[in-house]
Order: sequence, then structure tokens, then C-alpha cells
Amino acid sequence: MDIKDLVINYLVVAELISRVSRGISNRGMDLWMSIDEGQRLFSQRRESAGYGGNSITDLAGLVRGTGTGLFISVLTPDDLSNKIPAITSTKIMGRCGSISEYQAAGQFMGLSKEQVFWCAQ
Repeated sequence: MDIKDLVINYLVVAELISRVSRGISNRGMDLWMSIDEGQRLFSQRRESAGYGGNSITDLAGLVRGTGTGLFISVLTPDDLSNKIPAITSTKIMGRCGSISEYQAAGQFMGLSKEQVFWCAQ
């Protein structure tokens, strides 16, 4: 993890913890977080590498009712945490460049293996 990741992680986690600890719930959205290159913060490898999970991914699941909009942009879904697609209600997929990207995107969208193969063709 480099310094840029630490700064971004700290800022996002601090705001999410603040909102959850204040008990804010069921309010209109007053904060929009747009995270480019989201796989840096929401990495599946980082979760499984023995760091004890990924606190920012866990907090992302708690912010639904706190008035926070979360947009996560990734170049490839290969390393994106499996938790993120599960907690997001809207998923927008773009063009895939490899079979592993089709498989990851298909898994997130609930497609069967046959449907993923058809999409790749």
C-alpha cells in the first residue's frame, strides 16, 4: 500500500465511521463519493492476504441509509471485492477485454457459465 492509498483510505474511512457512529439513518443523500480506480481500496486480494479483512469494504455495506452515495469505478473487475457488487443496487458494466473479466462481471450480474461464454463470443 502506498501513501496515496493511505491518505484516500483514511479520508473515506473517517467520514464513513463518523456517519455510522452518529447513528444517521434513512436520510436524503447529502454526500456523493466517487472513487476512481476502486480496486485499489476494495481489493479482494487485500481482504484475503491476512490483513483481517478490509475495513473500508465493511463500512461500505453500512452506509446505505446514512445519506452517502458511493460510486466505485474499476478498470477490471478481476480483483474487486465480492462484497461490493453484493451491497450495491446498481451495477454498470462496460466492455470486457479478457475471459477473466467476463467471468467476474458475469458472476457479479448472476449469469450462468453458458451466458458468460455467450457474452464473450
